[in-house]
Amino acid sequence: MSRYTPSRSLLLFAVGLLCALPGMAQMVATGTLNGSVEHRSSLTLVFNSDPAGVALSGAASSSAALNFGTISMYGAHPAAGVTLTRPTGANSTYFTVSSPFDLEVNQGGCGSSTFNLSAYLSSPPGVFGYQVSGKTLSTNAVPLSQNDSRYAQNVQYSLSIQIPASAAAQTISNTIDFTATVN
Repeated sequence: MSRYTPSRSLLLFAVGLLCALPGMAQMVATGTLNGSVEHRSSLTLVFNSDPAGVALSGAASSSAALNFGTISMYGAHPAAGVTLTRPTGANSTYFTVSSPFDLEVNQGGCGSSTFNLSAYLSSPPGVFGYQVSGKTLSTNAVPLSQNDSRYAQNVQYSLSIQIPASAAAQTISNTIDFTATVN
């Protein structure tokens, strides 16, 4: 003879209710997501500090600054990474400051194995002479390398400024614009 207990009846009722509603326990939802992107070709220049040169302000970007510090023709001790050249004899009417920097050209989706690199001054140089790796700059583009295949590599260049001994004491500044063009 079984005994009636309220807890046993409640348990049987709960089990029966769960078995009676099987569709409700298995709710399912589905969905889809279509991902797309339009890939475009790209080309970028990245200026990096060269270990032998002045630390660039804004290094690892496409817009950096190279500050030679305070320089004079005589009595100056240039900062680390700056070379000060004082010609003698007939050429002693000017002096030059220079420092190496690194430039990296990166491309994606271009399908090009080479590029051309050029540079120009954004403002006329006045009495000062600007050179990148021995090539004199002006407001017209000057080729620095042709059919260059050194993508994604730090390539060392050098910035030099020739200063006349007769130039008044002043801050000397100009912007050098670099252009890489894929072939």
